[in-house]
Amino acid sequence: SSGWLEGLNKMDLVIVPSNHSKNVFKATRYDKVDEKSKEKIGELKALVSIEVLFEGADTSIYKKTNAIPQTIKMELNKIPEKFVFLYVGHWLKGKIGQDRKDVGGLVKTFCTAFKNKRERKRPALLLKTNGATFSVLDREEMIKKITEVKATVGAARSLPNIYLLHGDLLPDEMNGLYNHPKVKAHVSFTKGEGFGRPLL
Repeated sequence: SSGWLEGLNKMDLVIVPSNHSKNVFKATRYDKVDEKSKEKIGELKALVSIEVLFEGADTSIYKKTNAIPQTIKMELNKIPEKFVFLYVGHWLKGKIGQDRKDVGGLVKTFCTAFKNKRERKRPALLLKTNGATFSVLDREEMIKKITEVKATVGAARSLPNIYLLHGDLLPDEMNGLYNHPKVKAHVSFTKGEGFGRPLL
């Protein structure tokens, strides 16, 4: 929108995550029109320097491995299920369908899909998530959200288990989480953004 270009031009430097973003901003043009005469009096375009800050995965850290850190082994040993879906990302503000990562929708869909399945056949969902911080209050808020969403689907005993992994992990711990043998699938309902670095 023209408002974005106006905002860009107030900056000394704009940093974007991709060449695509840079090229779209640089190629976008709007005519400036005199309100009285309705004649073109100029052109609105990005005049500021735009740099790309590469966002990617460090393949010296994030790679296939059997070396799972003990901290991750201990956490996943608490999960009895052998098939775990993993979600990694923030759980932002908003009710089901309102947060841009749609974690509430993910939880509801997971519960609906595996509701009333025999316990031995149920997979688990592991949410490596948090809201704004890694505080105790934030963790309690995440638990409350999970409980509220599950209650919209059915009785707790009929639903699959959802586990919360809350807190900061080191890069090798994250890689260990991705490579743990119980983690069979990575799932995301994100919307309004790219696919995200956790999936990368």
